Amino acid sequence: MCTRRRAVLAAWAGAWLAGTAAVAQPGRVPVVTRLVRLFLDKEQALLEAQRQADAATLAALLSPDFELRSARQPATPVARAEWLAALPATRWPSGPMLIEQMSAHEHPGLVIVSFRLRPERDADLKTMPALFIVDTWVGHGEQWLLATRYASSAQAVAVPGDAALAAPTSLKK
Repeated sequence: MCTRRRAVLAAWAGAWLAGTAAVAQPGRVPVVTRLVRLFLDKEQALLEAQRQADAATLAALLSPDFELRSARQPATPVARAEWLAALPATRWPSGPMLIEQMSAHEHPGLVIVSFRLRPERDADLKTMPALFIVDTWVGHGEQWLLATRYASSAQAVAVPGDAALAAPTSLKK
């Protein structure tokens, strides 16, 4: 009986060690936090409302002073009314859109959410390119309203401080 107990204990310890070794592997494992889950749901509802030009849902999600700031003209905000009026004319891909690489940072009274938005099918990139979006959600009691959206193309270019710049480059002469 003592031998059997040792065998069971050894098997359990081996399984536990194997499990911890798998966790200790290098690389990033995406973890969806409570905050990311909450705002992923809000962003997906907002995206669907945009695609359907659903005024009632958009009114429930947007702050009265909502504005869009685009990388194309960062000094010229697009006001809520102008943004809502432009939605029906927006060319959306026929397929689904994906929200990827979301991050949410909570500050007193607001949450800053950033993510990459892209068509699921590569063929739809001709209709709408991948975008990098930063949304500022303001808390009003239990309700969160989107106050400001910053949007730009998500083309992979290095920016100062980006890890891509830290890699050594060789210059050929």
